[in-house]
Amino acid sequence: MSLVCGSNTYLTPECMSFPLSNASFLCPDARSYSFDHKANGYARGEGYVFVLGKPLAAALRDGDTIRAVIRTTGVNQDGRTPSITQPSANAQVELIKNEYVEAHGTGTPVGDPIEATAIGQVFRPHRTRRLWIGSVKSNIGHLEVASGLAGLLKTVLSLEKGFIPPIADFQKENPAIDTDELGNGPKTNRARVNVLQANGKSHANGHANGLDNNGVHSNGEMNDDHGPHATYAVLAFSAAGEDGVQRQTSALEDYFATHSRSDISAQHILNYLANTLGRRSLICWRGFAVVNSLEDVKGRLCKSLSPVICASPSKTPELSFVFTCRGAQYARMGINLIQYPVFQESLVECEKYIRDLDRDWSLFAELRKPQEESSIDMPSMSQPLCTALQVAIVDLFRS
Repeated sequence: MSLVCGSNTYLTPECMSFPLSNASFLCPDARSYSFDHKANGYARGEGYVFVLGKPLAAALRDGDTIRAVIRTTGVNQDGRTPSITQPSANAQVELIKNEYVEAHGTGTPVGDPIEATAIGQVFRPHRTRRLWIGSVKSNIGHLEVASGLAGLLKTVLSLEKGFIPPIADFQKENPAIDTDELGNGPKTNRARVNVLQANGKSHANGHANGLDNNGVHSNGEMNDDHGPHATYAVLAFSAAGEDGVQRQTSALEDYFATHSRSDISAQHILNYLANTLGRRSLICWRGFAVVNSLEDVKGRLCKSLSPVICASPSKTPELSFVFTCRGAQYARMGINLIQYPVFQESLVECEKYIRDLDRDWSLFAELRKPQEESSIDMPSMSQPLCTALQVAIVDLFRS
């Protein structure tokens, strides 16, 4: 099982937005006019996308809700093109050969026609009906590193609902795009294949095929709420100690006694709670409670708890430390920890190694400098200082 994540936020616009704007990548209207005659650059978007992936056989075995099946994926690289930002139609042709295309569609006057050309070259020799293409970037902008996952979510929803939303604010097609072979094909009772297409600035192309079986999950009927409807629910608890299980049940009982939700039915809350608890890691001490309403959780959960048992011997947890590289440094960092003798002694040892490297500066002197005098942002300073401080912190923890 894997959690695939993509996120895009603009914490420092000057790092990307200004250079992209100066290079004429961005639309002056702050919109992505995908495949439209108004296409003149894309709009940057912010967002987070999380997708839980699992092998189909394992998902069927575990009774998971299957929203979509990715049949194949592919990646290739353009190579020779007129510029580093201009994609290759030939390379994209080699990657896609299916039905509806959720395209990259950034809304650029050069990229959109090239992508549409690749799609047309794939489908024109093999189709008699027309084809839908679309791009979620017209709705939410270009999420950049998360754009592929955003397109995947739109594709899955389109398959589930049997509806392909139109491109937002679309007026008429880009005159450089040949739309003779692109349009809407009739919905049939057969499984429908969707294509997700994504292209990078430096010629990388990504592609995925997903399949929908006429509005039905691969493991059964698909409900609109994607939730179970059982009357009873098993709440599983697990902790490193026996008292930990008791604390979990008490905290849960107290929470539901003081919190309520009017926008979600009590049965759905109970089902989601059971599913969440059941997916947590199993630790040695375990217990469970069978409930059939939120009232059981609010007032009788602790009484309903089964005897807590130790399923496996407790193991001493192993602790590991991962050191950060340079980039998080700042002036006078860790200066307050020098008051601890163990920490100071560790830094003294580290400084001996720094002097062996023929460095003509003092670790302690550099750490004590104020912001306006500090040279800590220089790689030759920040790397050894960050390492020394982290070694000293480990020594302090060990003491």
